[in-house]
Amino acid sequence: MFGNWKFLTVLLVSGFVAIGSAKALSVHAGADSAASGVTTNSENAFTAWQGDVSSFTVDDMTGISCVGGPIVCTTGAGNMFTQGAGVLQATSFSGGVVSGPNMLLIQENIEGTFTWTLAQPANAFGFFAFDTDGQTITINFDDGTAQELMFASAAEIGCTGGTPACSSDSLFWGVTGLAQNITSVTISALDEPGFSTWDRFVFGATIPVPAALPLFLSGLAFFGFVARRRARAATA
Repeated sequence: MFGNWKFLTVLLVSGFVAIGSAKALSVHAGADSAASGVTTNSENAFTAWQGDVSSFTVDDMTGISCVGGPIVCTTGAGNMFTQGAGVLQATSFSGGVVSGPNMLLIQENIEGTFTWTLAQPANAFGFFAFDTDGQTITINFDDGTAQELMFASAAEIGCTGGTPACSSDSLFWGVTGLAQNITSVTISALDEPGFSTWDRFVFGATIPVPAALPLFLSGLAFFGFVARRRARAATA
């Protein structure tokens, strides 16, 4: 039969092993050259994002269907994309990092927006996009926080010219370690002359950081001290 202090020690060990602590927010981004068709930077960023998550779902936009006004696009993975400014439509396109079924945001020379409602809460998510032409993208989370992404210049990603002209408009962007789970994200992007293509939305759970060993050892020492006090009291 376990004594009380031994039972509490077992609970302490189990708690530290199971719970761990939250991992700090990390952003993974990579932009490619549309002219060369090379997707090394974006795929490397996606690989790094995957290294931070314990499980995730890839929504490759299979079964995408857009209806209504405001337009709502849904996919086979259960994600929902709702029109803000601009027009959403289902499409099939191959270019840069997007291929097959995609979602097209027609912006008509304005800042286009859409809200992505996740199929399930997550503290890690990301997306691939094409033809955003080096503009700033703002990502607003439903927890009230936001991130902003501006593409590197063509020169910074090793693009040396050609036909069509080089541009850093093909990318992956992802975040892990959000302070709490989110259920929706509003994405804003400005493109000239006015359309961008979005594909392969990913969402999942960030790997927790194991609990600190010093804190664990302090807990053991505390319960050991309690046990000694009780033993001395029993023999007094």
